[in-house]
Amino acid sequence: MKSQDNKNVISSYAIQADVSKYRCNRVFDCLLWALCTWSLLVMPITYAEEAGTEVEEEVAQKIFANLAQGPSNINYVSIHHTPIANLYRVKLSDGNSIFVDATGAYVISGKMFAIEENKFIDLEQKERAKTRAKLLAQIDEDTMLIYPAISAQSEIAEISIFTDVDCPYCSKLHNEIDALNRNGVKVRYLAYPMAGLYTPSHSKLEAVWCSTDPKEMLPILQQGLTTELDDCEYAPIESHFKLAKRIGVTGTPTIVFSSGLMLSGYHSAEELLAIVQSIDSRVPKN
Repeated sequence: MKSQDNKNVISSYAIQADVSKYRCNRVFDCLLWALCTWSLLVMPITYAEEAGTEVEEEVAQKIFANLAQGPSNINYVSIHHTPIANLYRVKLSDGNSIFVDATGAYVISGKMFAIEENKFIDLEQKERAKTRAKLLAQIDEDTMLIYPAISAQSEIAEISIFTDVDCPYCSKLHNEIDALNRNGVKVRYLAYPMAGLYTPSHSKLEAVWCSTDPKEMLPILQQGLTTELDDCEYAPIESHFKLAKRIGVTGTPTIVFSSGLMLSGYHSAEELLAIVQSIDSRVPKN
């Protein structure tokens, strides 16, 4: 971005726009689109209302009205402030976002980054992480399988893991729990049957949660061993599964850190501790 002559203005945000899909059929259209894009990219940065908050109803109605004149196959969910005045983020039903001006007549499809500590920070991913952390905080720990740190005094961080019994990498990750606990990390298990609800995987996970000793039952079933399956009136499999879908879980194991950062697949205790340490400096470094 081009710096401003005004020394009081600090350009702290950048937009990565996908312009390749735009086709200008008339010279006037091209000039108009280029002028709009240029003005957004080089405008002085002034702080709007708190980023992430929804816009006023009058503004939202005006923007929605103009967006309705565009493609009919796009579902708009909500409109939120961004750190740049008069530039708004519109959430789409598929989880993505676009950016619009205050009229809704001009649209930018792309990403907005904050420039922090010599890095570009994807604000969309940052917002999603906040949402994940908030949703996870609403789940009662009594519905999870908890593996606490070795002592209450040493418990200084936590991670949440969506797991399945029919998942070899979940079993491999389970072997890392002890090392995580010894280094001050509490591990919380939530159920996510990869095959879907009301499948054999669902039944096995239900048996784990209904067992008199779930922590003993989980590795038994993950190793493919057979045993008598318990049943009970309530198990949180369905609620965990629905939460997983809301926060973007698509496979197992999926690890969610306290910040809302999400990581898929198997990772060693050493790798996970390094990430935890980058989030929370209280975690001791080996």
